Amino acid sequence: MSSITYAQEVSWMRYYDPTGSIDRGIDVIQAFDGNYVFVANTSNGNYIMKTNIYGQIIWQFLCDSIGVGTRAMIQSEDSCFILAGESGGDNSMQLTKIDNDGNVEWMKKYVTPGKNSRAWSVKQTFDKGYVLCGDIYPNIPNEVYMVKTDSIGNMQWSNSYSGSFGFDIIQSANGRYYLVGPQPLLKLDSIGNEIWNLPIGGDKILQSENGNIFIGDGFGKFNLTMVDTTGTILFDTNYFSKAYFSTMCQTRYGDIILAGAIGTDTSNLDVAYTKISQNGNLIYSKFINLQGMTNESISNVKPTSDNGLIMIGTTDYPTGNDQFDNILTIKTDSSGNTTPIVSIKSNLINIDRFELSQNYPNPFNPSTIINYSLPKFNFVSLKIFDALGREVRSLVNGYQTPGTYKVTFDGSGLTSGVYYYKLMTSGFSETKRMVLVK
Repeated sequence: MSSITYAQEVSWMRYYDPTGSIDRGIDVIQAFDGNYVFVANTSNGNYIMKTNIYGQIIWQFLCDSIGVGTRAMIQSEDSCFILAGESGGDNSMQLTKIDNDGNVEWMKKYVTPGKNSRAWSVKQTFDKGYVLCGDIYPNIPNEVYMVKTDSIGNMQWSNSYSGSFGFDIIQSANGRYYLVGPQPLLKLDSIGNEIWNLPIGGDKILQSENGNIFIGDGFGKFNLTMVDTTGTILFDTNYFSKAYFSTMCQTRYGDIILAGAIGTDTSNLDVAYTKISQNGNLIYSKFINLQGMTNESISNVKPTSDNGLIMIGTTDYPTGNDQFDNILTIKTDSSGNTTPIVSIKSNLINIDRFELSQNYPNPFNPSTIINYSLPKFNFVSLKIFDALGREVRSLVNGYQTPGTYKVTFDGSGLTSGVYYYKLMTSGFSETKRMVLVK
């Protein structure tokens, strides 16, 4: 899949306050079209937005139907977005696919009878399916839980392992898996059987081109451990004191980025991120304090096509009220530098009812536009009927998230006359009249 490269490096720092309450940045990716997609947990549900390369919002939505806590996001080969986390109500591990415009294509739950489960990580596998890792709770201790699905989210197999959490997982070039949590580090075969385990804990895991495994973690420090495919530890190095690791990624040139927060002399938290070579040498370190006594931290970081970084996290800037008050996003240049922070108003519109608008233009020839609004996640059907009640076209037939939608109906090939368009969801149905004149 091709990506977009920009001739001039772009850097910026933004904060977003979509709900006016708790807005906790969780994950970010650079989409194949070069734009960015961010996901956050809020007090009102999951918030997802797509921005351009400058952080300006293209689309956004707030939805509690795709789970109470999305914890990871990837882009699939078909340019859609895969979200993993925990469902609301039955507290089950959940996988959701949304398209490039933010519409839900499918949503799957993986229920563990009598127990709760949740996902902390998801990756696409070589067969275009998905693998999720997380935990089953409330066991004492929790169990590590792994689910393998096909390309449309149907479970193919699952396994559980001793341990408390499965925080991250990768598939190696030979189809095997490495799964990491507080302890142990697991190497698994292609169907989830254990090959070996090491008493090594971590929050994130990745693999270099030569096959070595990097594990990142740290509370009070940034820690990076490198292990070969036999389980031999090649190095185990700490960076900084008073640092709190959250995430890591690998740059386009193979270096490792560790990110999170670092404690200040005033007991606040500043953004911290550092670049490490594959042999463990420090390349650079960056620390960001937005405004005196505020708290900032990074939740996730990814490389960008212009050799910079895109990061998401949380901040209580500018009020200093709550560490998770606003979403923090940072775009750096290739040297890790960024610019002063600015506010982006999200203008998130709360839709409180279903609505089907009159088409325009009307009469029309040959095309017209139909607008409708949805207050909640729902299965939506929008169909066209002739004057005798016969269906002549199906325009929408699938799940959609809350929002306002615009659909173009092309009447080419139909004769002049009166037609009807009908919007149907669970609990709502409305029909309106339109006239095609040729």
